Amino acid sequence: MEDSHGSRRVWRAWVVLAMGLTLTTLATLYTERDVESLHRRELVLIGEEIAARIDARLHAHAQVLRSGAAFFAGSEDVTRNEWREFIVRSRIDLNLPGIQGIGFSLLIPASELAAHLDRIRAQGFPDYRIRPEGERDPYTAIIYLEPFSGRNLRAFGYDMFSEPVRRAAMEHARDKDLAALSGKVQLVQETEQDVQAGTLMYVPVYRTDLPTDTIEQRRAALLGWVYSPYRMNDLMAGIVGDWERNGGREIHLLIHDGDRIAPETLLYDNPADFQPPSNGFRPATRIDDHPSGASRLEASDAVHRVIDFNGNRWTLSLARPGLQTGFFHDYRIWSVALIGSVISLLLTALVLALIEVRARARELLMELAARKRAESELLARESLLRATVDNVPFEFWARDCEGRCFMENAPLVAHWGSILGLRPEETRTTPEELAIWQSNNRRALAGEIVDEEVVYVVNDELRVFQNIIVPIRVGDGIQGILGLNIDISERRRAEDDLEEYRVHLESLVESRTRELIEARDAAESASRAKGNFLANMSHEIRTPMNAILGLNHLLLKEVSASTAPRMHDWLLKVGEAAAHLLQIIDDILDLSKIESDHLTLDMREFSLVRVIENVFSLLGERARGKGLTLAREIAPEIPAQLVGDALRLRQVLLNFVSNAIKFSEQGRIVVRARLIQDDGEEVLVRLEVEDQGIGMTPEQQSRLFEPFVQADDSTTRRFGGTGLGLVIAKRLAHLMGGQVGVISAMGRGSAFWMTAWLRRVEPVVSVSTSAPALIEPSSSLAEQLIARRHAGLRVLLVEDDPVNQEVALVLLESTGLMVDVVDNGQQAVERVREQDYALVLMDVQMPVLNGLDATRAIRRLPGCEHLPIIALTANAFLEDRGQCLAAGMNDHISKPVEPEQLYRALLKWLPGAPDSH
Repeated sequence: MEDSHGSRRVWRAWVVLAMGLTLTTLATLYTERDVESLHRRELVLIGEEIAARIDARLHAHAQVLRSGAAFFAGSEDVTRNEWREFIVRSRIDLNLPGIQGIGFSLLIPASELAAHLDRIRAQGFPDYRIRPEGERDPYTAIIYLEPFSGRNLRAFGYDMFSEPVRRAAMEHARDKDLAALSGKVQLVQETEQDVQAGTLMYVPVYRTDLPTDTIEQRRAALLGWVYSPYRMNDLMAGIVGDWERNGGREIHLLIHDGDRIAPETLLYDNPADFQPPSNGFRPATRIDDHPSGASRLEASDAVHRVIDFNGNRWTLSLARPGLQTGFFHDYRIWSVALIGSVISLLLTALVLALIEVRARARELLMELAARKRAESELLARESLLRATVDNVPFEFWARDCEGRCFMENAPLVAHWGSILGLRPEETRTTPEELAIWQSNNRRALAGEIVDEEVVYVVNDELRVFQNIIVPIRVGDGIQGILGLNIDISERRRAEDDLEEYRVHLESLVESRTRELIEARDAAESASRAKGNFLANMSHEIRTPMNAILGLNHLLLKEVSASTAPRMHDWLLKVGEAAAHLLQIIDDILDLSKIESDHLTLDMREFSLVRVIENVFSLLGERARGKGLTLAREIAPEIPAQLVGDALRLRQVLLNFVSNAIKFSEQGRIVVRARLIQDDGEEVLVRLEVEDQGIGMTPEQQSRLFEPFVQADDSTTRRFGGTGLGLVIAKRLAHLMGGQVGVISAMGRGSAFWMTAWLRRVEPVVSVSTSAPALIEPSSSLAEQLIARRHAGLRVLLVEDDPVNQEVALVLLESTGLMVDVVDNGQQAVERVREQDYALVLMDVQMPVLNGLDATRAIRRLPGCEHLPIIALTANAFLEDRGQCLAAGMNDHISKPVEPEQLYRALLKWLPGAPDSH
């Protein structure tokens, strides 16, 4: 009988336990669903952000290509150098990281193929051809691609129109006049290592003189395409690189071409850097892990985003490995499950205790003798229940719908009592506590799960708590609320420490940036100091060299080869050594200026014939001394007048002809000029110097045009030299848009050549016949001065160095001129004011008043506006010549002064000269 009554009473406890566990399960499932929804919303936002980044970058690339197309449209013919300069100024490596380059693919009708091949090969690419081989119409060819180095060299000459995927994108861009992306391809730039999926973007370039309103008109007006190749991994690193470094590697990102998700459409795969979870839940599916090899993520694991770029669609798939179904992948879920289970057990224990108490009370009523034993047993059970509640390692509490607290553990009572300054027995109903939790309690009683962070000051210490409140549901109604308090102060302090450390790192970066800027400024200052040092060294060396060469010239005139042959030979060798030393100095200064990017071209109108004649006049004596003949062959189609840097062209020809004389013992040396390409406003000219000297082996030729290297570098070599002349020639040719090279064979002579782009001044005029013309260098300029009867003309020599005064005085008086000499610019101004002079030879660096200021002062004197003033200075740089001309001088002669150069200037500027005005 007793057992049957006990069984009927215990079933109520099991009902309470079942209800508690049911409520716990429902609360846990609700929490899990909410957490998963939160993660999924976050993944969707990340997908939107990545799609926006990719879309913005693609439009940025399209804008750059549009600017390239506009660059072609703005010029009748874009040269390779202009395209390279345009790309360099665009700074695509900084503004658009991940891009492989920007190029131009030219549309070539089959009828123009041969002419196209000849034109490109003439530009210095003799092995150029269009790939792949085969007959078709039309052809396309990549003729420009910058940077023109590394992988990009493999694309030179490739016909993209011959490949279906590329052709579809090119036709789409052509017909729609928009930037078009190709499908998935493998770029021709790929090597056998690190092969990546690729794609290309095309923008059409139309002829500006034809309409482009319809598709047919656009097809007829098409000139080619400006395009960019992309290796997808490199492109995406440039787009989302900072996102991956800041936590983006937690996301598994796939990009497919089009709407179909399959291995053959996969463009980009960035798996998250996560190890599989230890709790046994499955990570996100990788394409190479899938049994079928399908390039997809399961729908439950991924979100998808489509990017439409001018009709070409990319599908983005994103998943987070931690976003999996399970009860224990988020602390909020297992917290609710654990708390609910504990409460269910406690409630069950409480109900059992109450049932037991009621049974005992009934027994006490029935048996007075058993009352004390029942009371004692009840107290023991209550004590056990209290101990159980107090030892639960969480601060939790429970309230009914009226706000009365009907359950709390000891840590919570002590904790909140200390926070509110109350005694433990007062913590149950304090107005302060009710005010703190009133809002959250109302939300929980309305059926909402509340998860809030609350900040308190406890004993002057900032404490942060995470408060979770869930409703207690019984049947269809809410009977109360259950709260959980978690102290997260330590975690918040750690986050604050991390933020402080981040600010500290930013400060360090700013400091380092300032240091780098200061270092850059110091380097620029050092570069300027180096330039000033080179200019000063040039002046200081050239001044005594002028005296040495001048005195040597005068002594050679005095010492006859017949009366004093040994002394005459010594003087010749002294002159050759001084001239050789001067050439070394000039080569070192030129190379230094080229290396520091300070060398600029002086673009002026000139005659190529006169440049060659000038070279012959300077080197004719050396050639005759070795029994060699100098000749020229100039093609009749070369314009009579061109625009370029005649001084630098002469410098290259002087080097080529000088080397030919040095390495030749007999025969003749021929200077040829041929027209390679005529683009209307510009012409490509090839200058070649051919000799019949010793020649070179292929191995020796391979070492040419490198600094400080000669073909013969053995210790017993017969010929001297620094090896700088050809290096300077090569870099000067590159500055003029051309190249240099050599054709040679041992014992059969050599032919050194250079090409240069020069501007046309007037229509083509026949300069000379194609037959070689023998040029005898002039050796009688002094006699020409005397023959013009300039004797009696008075000139003024302004020079502060006594030895240089003496040399110049003898050279001038030998022509019959009357010469006055002064030591500084101030004296020169006074002499010109008092005396009429036919010409003034002006030094630049002098005491009292320098030559530039003296020239400006003379120009201000009445009647001196057209007085010929020639700079005679050791300041030999191109910018020095420009400063002299800007100050009002008519010409510039650099020291050491060659007598022939001085006499030629006098013939030009003294009264009666053909072009003295």
